[in-house]
Amino acid sequence: MLTFVLIGLVLIGFLISLYFTLVYLDISVPVIDSVANFCRFDTRQCQKVIETESSHLFGVANFVLGLFYYTVLFLYLILPSSIAWIFFILVVMACWVVVILSLYLAFELRYVLKIPCRLCFTIHGMNVAIAVLILFV
Repeated sequence: MLTFVLIGLVLIGFLISLYFTLVYLDISVPVIDSVANFCRFDTRQCQKVIETESSHLFGVANFVLGLFYYTVLFLYLILPSSIAWIFFILVVMACWVVVILSLYLAFELRYVLKIPCRLCFTIHGMNVAIAVLILFV
């Protein structure tokens, strides 16, 4: 059951990263408007968030790293347990590195940029949940 919860969180994280990718590439999809409504601002505000210096790590946009991260987590979660245990420590370490980065980015959004990005805070919270729950799979 816990694995299914984690897969759900990972898929949502992937979709949020994909959303930011579409906004960045200025690709118009009807779902973008509904996500922007959740955020209570238009896609220009999202564009502002993803163009900040802190939205890139080692020159790569965080949402691109997110697509990679959530894909790797998904693959890990669907591996048979007889193989998955080999990667457990690496996955747990990656999850907690992402939590540390998420805390930094949340602080940056809230106190430096002063942008109330609900979608960003949602994904940061999900990253914490994933890191905690992955310990029990």
